Amino acid sequence: MRDSGNNNISSNNFTSSGINVYSVYVTGASSSNKIESNKIVVSGAGSRAVYLYSDVLSSTISNNTITTKGNDNYGIYTYENINNSIINSNTFNIYGTNSKGIRINEMSNYNNLTNNIIFANNTNGEGIQITSSSRTQGVGNILANNTVNSVIYALTLSRANSTKVYNNIFNSTSKKIVSALNDASYINKLNTTKTDLSPNRNIISGIYLGGNWWANSFGTGFSQTCADSNIDGI
Repeated sequence: MRDSGNNNISSNNFTSSGINVYSVYVTGASSSNKIESNKIVVSGAGSRAVYLYSDVLSSTISNNTITTKGNDNYGIYTYENINNSIINSNTFNIYGTNSKGIRINEMSNYNNLTNNIIFANNTNGEGIQITSSSRTQGVGNILANNTVNSVIYALTLSRANSTKVYNNIFNSTSKKIVSALNDASYINKLNTTKTDLSPNRNIISGIYLGGNWWANSFGTGFSQTCADSNIDGI
């Protein structure tokens, strides 16, 4: 789709194969499009299942099952100036060396990534990346209630200004759970104010909202080894 709005792409089966192919491609001042309840399979190196390229506003990508097969692939990839997207309740099965679940890239702001499940158990498989170069950093992105299983970094932040990251499970099969590059001076928030959720529960069935669960297969992740001194479960 190019320069197009208010479309609903739903309940389809997409299968694409080849080098550098895209199953769903959106660009050029497109807005308020919905990509929902599809089964998307992409095979071949350098491919993207869903590719939001440039100047895309207010997309909803939800309840899709996304599978990638091949090296250097992405489940969802945004290139630049992708704003106010909702990426919610998708399931990702990521296969192939150096492949990733979701990448939010250059100058992309106020995107919400929530309730997604990512399996990236391939060689150097990664979960979620939010990155920018030094020219313009994205702001106001939110990651909440996601479950990420990966081989190396479950989460990568690089010049991801004021990203909020809370109530997620980040689980790596290596000791590399999170990478936060070039972010020492930024205000990324890997926790939120402690909040009582009763009678509801957080992502690990506790009664408080306030942080993330950091784990690895060695049992040495922060959440597996830290002392809960006030016995609040976070």
